[in-house]
Amino acid sequence: MEAWIYTVINPIVECLQRELELLETGNLSWRFYSLRCEFIRPIQEYVDSAQWPNYSDFLLENQEFKERFQFHDSGLDALNNSASALFSALISNPQFLQVVESSCRAYEEARKRDPMASDLTDMRYDISKYAAEYLIDNYRALPAHYNMAKFWTIASDSMHTFRSSSNLFGAVQEHVLVLKGESQRLSLDLEHHRLGFARSFDIPAAPVPNYFQRR
Repeated sequence: MEAWIYTVINPIVECLQRELELLETGNLSWRFYSLRCEFIRPIQEYVDSAQWPNYSDFLLENQEFKERFQFHDSGLDALNNSASALFSALISNPQFLQVVESSCRAYEEARKRDPMASDLTDMRYDISKYAAEYLIDNYRALPAHYNMAKFWTIASDSMHTFRSSSNLFGAVQEHVLVLKGESQRLSLDLEHHRLGFARSFDIPAAPVPNYFQRR
């Protein structure tokens, strides 16, 4: 029971909470080079690979969660596929590319007044891809250490007008809502299941170092 709680249930619940925070803000952590969300993952990937035998054992003895985990992962697959389709639509959209180009021109003008601004010449063919990714992830600003941070400061407002288009973003937003709802329910059900184990076997919900040695 302790192995199930500490190496399976707790890591999954913790990661689901992080997942929900990302979904709440619209940050999918989706990456164009992998065509998947970086921090929203299939349930098994929330468990340390060294503990996958415990994960398999948990599912064998708690069959109701096998289907629940598969349902979550199917929702994630749908979201990844939808985000990938949106990415393709954006980088082939003439209006989007026009905004990227005008933002590049505005950035080059700004660089003349700011010697600390990054030279984006070497990545000029990928700027539209990064712009689409940042838009999909609902980034309003980027951390200062990003090469494109100052570019995105200039481009962000114009780019975000595309998020109001249901034709472009509608499908992704629907999949976000579905996955968010399932993740919330799954997190609560796992916590309830953990409580049942803790009560039945008189064990804490999280390990308490040295506590039992002192008793």
